[in-house]
Amino acid sequence: MHLFNARFKEREGDIIGARTALLHCDGESDSNFVENVVRKANMEKRLGNFVAATNMYEEALEMAELKKMMNTLPILYVHFSRLKYMITDNADAARDILIEGIKRLPNCWLLLEVFMFFEHLSIPSIAFQN
Repeated sequence: MHLFNARFKEREGDIIGARTALLHCDGESDSNFVENVVRKANMEKRLGNFVAATNMYEEALEMAELKKMMNTLPILYVHFSRLKYMITDNADAARDILIEGIKRLPNCWLLLEVFMFFEHLSIPSIAFQN
């Protein structure tokens, strides 16, 4: 209900009301934590507040690390990397976020897999001539 209210208020131009409604969506479980960070950051991105969107992820990463939410950290890094790429259109900036995640969680298969997929997409095609 609060999420619907937040989206409605955002579309109506009531940004403060939308942010307030999203605060009521906060939950204690790891999955709710990630969903709420993604929702809040995406709303800020849609509003053109790229710094606020980025700060959402940076603060969430710090909080997840402090609370030892080890299953949440990789997912946050992946979402943060995607957001960074969408905002900046800079593959290096997105890659740096994934590398930071891999340094903090070196044995995380999710981060390694996303990094390899990202690198695969970044390699330019080579045209072979006969």
